Amino acid sequence: MNFNIEDFEAETLRRANAGEVDAAREALRIVRRKLDTEAPRDPVIEYLLSNLSSYLDEGIPLDKALGLERQPRKTGRKPKIDPLELGSADIILRQYCGYSPETACMWLEKTTGADRRTVQRNRKTYDASYANRDTGPLSESLDLELLLYNAGSLRKNVASVLPQI
Repeated sequence: MNFNIEDFEAETLRRANAGEVDAAREALRIVRRKLDTEAPRDPVIEYLLSNLSSYLDEGIPLDKALGLERQPRKTGRKPKIDPLELGSADIILRQYCGYSPETACMWLEKTTGADRRTVQRNRKTYDASYANRDTGPLSESLDLELLLYNAGSLRKNVASVLPQI
């Protein structure tokens, strides 16, 4: 029986198309060999040869070797402090400690690292006087005890600046 390369390639491609992983790898080896021996040399062919070799010889995933690997979605940095804690501390500073809105921002930035814009944006959620809609009372209507509870990790820091009654 004579070995026929065309029959071997046709059978390999048939098996690869049927989902056989080993046959698919062999089909890529055939493609690489044909590109290396029969294709004209140009940057596109060199790119494909190099990246097929990375996959076949080094085990680099094919999508990564070809530069097709999806980048993970970039998400914003998670807040260092819970927004409810930040809002509660802000309200305590302004309502019970007599801090101006700007002084409260500076205190919160120094204590938590939350910048001025973060504090102001947070006020729109937790303080009805800053909300751009008629929401009715929000956290600013809570009593001091509940605000201190909601301040969570900031409770000790906020309590240390409360005037002694």
